[in-house]
Amino acid sequence: MVCELTPPAERGGAWTESIVHMFTGGSDGYYPLSGVPADAKGNLYGTTLSGGAFGFGTVFEVSPPAAPGGTWTESILYSFGGAPDGEYPHGVWP
Repeated sequence: MVCELTPPAERGGAWTESIVHMFTGGSDGYYPLSGVPADAKGNLYGTTLSGGAFGFGTVFEVSPPAAPGGTWTESILYSFGGAPDGEYPHGVWP
């Protein structure tokens, strides 16, 4: 799952967690292993250890909603195809 943390309105208050995307384990991937870096537009990027078109993992992007309160959108940027293409990425980012 990819989640978002919203800081408290007042210092010392509780943070709020919201689920941005829940992976189904199918074509959208399964078992993300690392943090998700963001670009300047707020899109989040990551990898899944398995799933995708061939079952060997994915590179995904999750884009924020166009309007507040809307739905985040997940896109698969790449599905690993196994050797020699690559397989089971561990989600390590430089």
